[in-house]
Amino acid sequence: MRVLLALVFLVSLIQSIALLTAATAERNAMRLIETGGTFDEQQLVFASSVDPHNTGLVELLIRSEADTNRRRELIDELTRRAPNRPEGWLHLLRFKLSEAEIDGELDEVLSKLARLAPYEPNVQETVLHLGLRHWLEVSPGVRRAIVDTAVRAMRSEAPYRQTERQALVTNGGLLPLVCAVAPGVTDC
Repeated sequence: MRVLLALVFLVSLIQSIALLTAATAERNAMRLIETGGTFDEQQLVFASSVDPHNTGLVELLIRSEADTNRRRELIDELTRRAPNRPEGWLHLLRFKLSEAEIDGELDEVLSKLARLAPYEPNVQETVLHLGLRHWLEVSPGVRRAIVDTAVRAMRSEAPYRQTERQALVTNGGLLPLVCAVAPGVTDC
């Protein structure tokens, strides 16, 4: 019995050390990024394999990856690890639009974001900014999702960057569409 307890203790100690290593690697990489330094990517890859639930590590790898194919693999990994969190889907949206991949998957990404975080200010701002930039290239379904996001942004009472989101709608030319869809919105 004592041997079994000792083994359980040893395994739990090793797991705790591994998780602490992963958290330390993420924290150190964030500090280096904030100060303009570089970090050891292999350390983050190791930490990510040790702590598969830490999506912050994968996000750091995505931000630092220059190779387009590898970045897409990391984004797919992030969406698999945390399918119910908007961060991975936002990375995928940015990636698809930066690579001009206007397809059915883009529609799916926008609908996922609308379901997962319809009132999240960061999601609204990113969808509006990228949607306006690529307005002429996207399908009518994506345009409708952008207008719906604009309606939510105009109705939002979340103070975080509220002025910026409303300015995107107004200055981006979406206000007439917002007013047509939701006449009760402020500024219509």
